[in-house]
Amino acid sequence: MEQKESLIFDFSQLQEPPLNVDFTAGKVSPVGYNVNAEMRCLDSVLKDDRSEFFLHAKHLFVGEDAETERIEALKLLSACCSNDSINCASSIINGDVGSVPYIEDVCGDTGLSPLHTAAKSHAGRCVEMLLKQRARTDMRSKDERALIPLELSLLNACLDVTWNPTSDSTGDLILLLGHKDLTVVKLLAEKTKDVNTLAYVYAKSGAIVSLTALLTVATEKIREATVALRDDDDSVQKPRRNTIYEAVIHEALQNNSSKRIVFLREIELLQLFGAAAGDEAVLELLLKTNIDVNETDAEGNTIIQCSLKGSSLPHKHQTRIMQLLIAHGARASQKNKLGLSALHFAAANGNLSALEVLLAANPNLVHVKTVTKETPLSFAVKNNHLDCVELLLRYCASTEIRNLRCVNTLESFVLTNSSLSMDPS
Repeated sequence: MEQKESLIFDFSQLQEPPLNVDFTAGKVSPVGYNVNAEMRCLDSVLKDDRSEFFLHAKHLFVGEDAETERIEALKLLSACCSNDSINCASSIINGDVGSVPYIEDVCGDTGLSPLHTAAKSHAGRCVEMLLKQRARTDMRSKDERALIPLELSLLNACLDVTWNPTSDSTGDLILLLGHKDLTVVKLLAEKTKDVNTLAYVYAKSGAIVSLTALLTVATEKIREATVALRDDDDSVQKPRRNTIYEAVIHEALQNNSSKRIVFLREIELLQLFGAAAGDEAVLELLLKTNIDVNETDAEGNTIIQCSLKGSSLPHKHQTRIMQLLIAHGARASQKNKLGLSALHFAAANGNLSALEVLLAANPNLVHVKTVTKETPLSFAVKNNHLDCVELLLRYCASTEIRNLRCVNTLESFVLTNSSLSMDPS
């Protein structure tokens, strides 16, 4: 007897069906739809039509031995999970079409289990069904990436956002992800035991979008989490445990950190989600870390300038971080390549408490100019921060300085703010 050729499911056909084929859910294929048995089966998967799927799948498995039938059933289940065809997937899991595949098996061509496939495709209904069947969330894919389902779900293009850590705030990022469907991420995060470890890895690598998504769906599991530190060879566990917050601060303070601004945004993010370890813990970390807090990035900004630059943290938190940095050697007077100091950033953002701390420590900072001859007062005026303007005037900020465009912004500001006194006393 001639042996029946093994089925081969081409997943690309699911995404690009033949022309003139109506794949609308619930509709019968047009008369004359002349395709082979495999395509008829895939057609029913796309429509998630249980009755059609039952008929064609049963026909496909006729004459197969038990092992081959199980392997082909696994491929078919993966096809269902790729398209979130819950009715067809349930038929396979319930044994309606023949052999039931092992739920932890992986397809030889993809290296993915059904849960990996469903997670990768953000197939929420299939993910939920597989989790109820106790599919393992800690199993890694059998490909070169070796990822768990939760990681695959976070790589889906539907979570891509346009966000710049330099010009956009963490609040903007949270808002952007708030418009995304995080159902699958939430389902998997709830069932993944080591979600805190994954968050730690994302935090240390600067993967802030994935970290934000995890914090959004699993705040309680992450914000108080600690992860055991390991040596460089990742084999010897150290006794001390590190919080995610401490790890991010450590990375932000590393010399020549190319991702410093990202790590600073992560600090803000963890603060906003209540994951901060507290100022005492930060201070302890700084005391134990041999770092140069005055190391600059490509724009010439030190960590103290970055911490005040476009931050979405409440001003009191920004000021507290700034004070800790100053206490451990950060130079508040240091300028970046444009001549901007910490005082310029504080004035531009209306951070009155930071201005008070900086000026109390060094009143002469009030006169510092940028390369375009603009003082902190200029920035406070341009951004309409009246309280900051008044404070700077009390410290004898010059009202006569003009920038390179010969513009005295204070003059026009005073004309529209009659309550402002030009008398520094």
